[in-house]
Amino acid sequence: MNLKLSFLSKSLLELYVHVKRGDNSSLHLSYFFVIQVCQSGMCDGGQCVECENDGHCPAGQWCKNKDLPLILNDCVNKLSTGSWCVRNAQCTSGKSNTATAAP
Repeated sequence: MNLKLSFLSKSLLELYVHVKRGDNSSLHLSYFFVIQVCQSGMCDGGQCVECENDGHCPAGQWCKNKDLPLILNDCVNKLSTGSWCVRNAQCTSGKSNTATAAP
């Protein structure tokens, strides 16, 4: 069996397989793969995401869903005082009491 990988373009990969059978016949197979490059440059669980941690987000935002598998991570605005939050990074004050955004 012979295998050959070829990049046909920046986003297209070909895997060529050549198999010689016992009866001297040959089997030729080509598999094509589209390679997706994430605009953000970040891939998590095989999906393009906007962030992988809070540091990837602009000031005033945090990385939502970063700890949840199979859910896309998004940068979202921090929560105002009195909003429900779990982590300090979620709150505009930078402090969480694990129930609401602290003043």
